Amino acid sequence: MSDARRLVDSCRATATFCAAIGVSTIDYVEQLMYLLFLKMAHERGTRPLEPERIVPAECLWQRLPDADGDELEATYRAPAAIWLRSADGNADGAASRRRPPRRTSR
Repeated sequence: MSDARRLVDSCRATATFCAAIGVSTIDYVEQLMYLLFLKMAHERGTRPLEPERIVPAECLWQRLPDADGDELEATYRAPAAIWLRSADGNADGAASRRRPPRRTSR
C-alpha cells in the first residue's frame, strides 16, 4: 500500500471516529487545513533561501509540539483568536461566520 493511500485511510478512519463522537467532517477538515497552514508557514519561515515569516510569533507551528495539556489547547486556539480579531474585530469569530461572502463588481 502506498504512503498516500495509508494517509487517506488514516484520515478517513479519524473522520469516522470524529463523526461517532459528534464532530462533523467539515469541522475535522477545517482543523486539518488549519494545521496544514501552520506547518506550511513554518516551512516557509525556515527555508534556506529567503525565509519569510507569514504568521505572528505567537502563532508559530513550533509552539504546538512544545506544549501539552491545557497549554497545548491555549496555544492551539491563540492563532485563530488573533486572526479573527485582526480580520473583523471579533475575537470569537461569530460575526465572520454569519457574514455572507462579498460580491465583487466586474
